[in-house]
Amino acid sequence: MTDSKAQLVTRFFKAIVNGGDEACLKEILSDEVRWNVPPSVMPQFRGPHIGLAGAMYLVGDAGDTLYVAGSSSYTILNLLVDGDQAAAQCRFKARMAAGPSYDNSYAFFFRFAGEKIVEIWEHLDMGYLYGRLQLDPDWVRESV
Repeated sequence: MTDSKAQLVTRFFKAIVNGGDEACLKEILSDEVRWNVPPSVMPQFRGPHIGLAGAMYLVGDAGDTLYVAGSSSYTILNLLVDGDQAAAQCRFKARMAAGPSYDNSYAFFFRFAGEKIVEIWEHLDMGYLYGRLQLDPDWVRESV
């Protein structure tokens, strides 16, 4: 039996927490997956990130620099699927490597080809993230 689109999205969120489940991500993501992050994100995380290596970078190496290993979780608040696309409103919680707790709202949009996720758009409250990190995102002003 094949996964429904909603099941693929649910598996995606379970797979990306706490360093990432590479085996699961290989099952559900296209080899050429394109993961788009907001342009105001920190320069080292800018994308798009293309391919499984790019996806693993975001959930592994990049996530490990921000969050304490084993502390993260996603809760799907709303999930809508229509044809080859899905939208998920989520809450992401973790303990930040810098110390404070993190509890942010996210919206993800997905596009599918067959039984694989081929494109991801990730949106989050960047102001909250920068506040928790106590960062002044001067790179945002420079890119305008």
